[in-house]
Amino acid sequence: MLFTTGCTAPEPELVKSLRFEPPLFDSFKQNTTLRYTLTKPAVVSIYIYNSKGSKIKTIAENLSLTQGSQSHGWKGDNDMGEFQSAGIYIGAVAVKG
Repeated sequence: MLFTTGCTAPEPELVKSLRFEPPLFDSFKQNTTLRYTLTKPAVVSIYIYNSKGSKIKTIAENLSLTQGSQSHGWKGDNDMGEFQSAGIYIGAVAVKG
């Protein structure tokens, strides 16, 4: 799987170091971790979209987080728990300060 990220924030400096870690592949587990740093407390929503632009997974929605390093995992499934095939996926992060 290939991942890309995008972030919307009212203050560009609110989110630093936004990145997906490379997926870990083995025959029993496939997952990736999104890591970022908040420069102050914020409300975060994270969604995964497929290459057709359809939202397939809600990782977090209106989650109140403190300042500092954050991480969220995605195991390659959709909102119904169905594993998704190899492909290109987009992680969208919305942050409200």
